[in-house]
Amino acid sequence: MNITASLDKSKERQMPLINCQACSAEISSQSSACPKCGHPTKKSVAEQKKVAQQKAVEENPMRLVIGWGLVLFVMFGLFNCMGSDDKDKPKVDVFSESDAFYLCESAMKLASKYPDKSDIPFIRANELSTEFAYAWGAGTEHMMWMNGLGMMVPTSGSCVVNKQTQAITMLTINGKTII
Repeated sequence: MNITASLDKSKERQMPLINCQACSAEISSQSSACPKCGHPTKKSVAEQKKVAQQKAVEENPMRLVIGWGLVLFVMFGLFNCMGSDDKDKPKVDVFSESDAFYLCESAMKLASKYPDKSDIPFIRANELSTEFAYAWGAGTEHMMWMNGLGMMVPTSGSCVVNKQTQAITMLTINGKTII
């Protein structure tokens, strides 16, 4: 084998050269950093990221378990919500005494000439099987309404709310039937 042939073969085995991004020196494309300035090559940075990701998964396998657990939890919740049929479940009566009072209070204020000046104190309802009944006046606190002279005067009234329809069935103010 002659010397020229061996030189040609050694050139074929040489790694291609690239320029360092930091100092522009020619370096091997296989090197992980520039021998002149120490700046890492693109290949080195990509390999480091890949190794770091693999290491993170290997060091903390609980991330994978927690991730899949969270996915399964969300999917279970979605299937549970979509699969429920509200027709089969008994309805819960959520209409309360305070809801009924709010209806009465709102209606009383609307009947007043000065709704923002009306004071309708909370009183306990007489709770019947199908109704909430409220009465202001003798034996309880009075409602206070502003009269035409700008004076607050005691006012009597009563209000009855149906539990099923959640509507006022009777409303009286100072003996006058409104509803």
